[in-house]
Parts: sequence; structure tokens; C-alpha cells
Amino acid sequence: LLSLVHLFAGSHTPRIGGIKETSLRAWYVPSVDATNHSRVPFERVAFLDAPPSDQKYRVIGYICPPAGKFRSWGERLNAVRAEASLYGADAVYIDKQSEVEEWRFSVNQWSGGGRGGKYKDVQIRAVAIAFE
Repeated sequence: LLSLVHLFAGSHTPRIGGIKETSLRAWYVPSVDATNHSRVPFERVAFLDAPPSDQKYRVIGYICPPAGKFRSWGERLNAVRAEASLYGADAVYIDKQSEVEEWRFSVNQWSGGGRGGKYKDVQIRAVAIAFE
């Protein structure tokens, strides 16, 4: 009976911004002087175009999501915001980005056909900050 419940209910893996929490945690590196902050709602973490120049802040960590995982720039930025929310960040900004090339292939098990080739993507490093 328990197996049937799992079959119909599925296993519950916590998600933030549509991404598994376990994946998010793998992309985070705390800064040297990071202090513990309480988790905040994903929607509360702002995305900034650059480091704030009009407000004091502390860097609490760095987020480096894998290239090739996201279908859009917005999805990538929301993943960074979701990750930062786990550690209580007020905002994030991108401090490094580089273009990467990778090979991807997929095979259709029913037709035996496949597709693939070389793709370009962007690898980013985002900075999670807390305002003082």
C-alpha cells in the first residue's frame, strides 16, 4: 500500500523557484566572513545589474550554477536568486561570466534517431549580498 502512495503522490523533493533544493545547495560557496542568515522567500531576493554604490553591504557567498542547465537567461537568474534565498541574501549580482562551448547529444529510443552538436552557453558567477 505504501508503494502505491509513493507511486501516485511522487516523492516530495523541496523546490525553490522550480529547482530542487539539493541542486541549489551544490552551487553555493560561502564567503570567508559569511555569517549565518535565515532563509528568506525567493521572491524577496533582488537581482542587481551591478554592485550597489549607494548602500553598504556584505558579501555572504558566491553562486556558480552549471552551464547548459537552463533554457533561458531569466531561468538562470531566477535559479541564482533561489540559491541566494537559502542563505538569507537581500540581493545578487553577476560579477563574472564567460562563454563556454559544449557538446550535447540526445537519442530517441523509439525511432533510433538522434540529434546533437556543439552548443554555446554562458557560465556565470553571481555574488550574494546582505545589506547592512
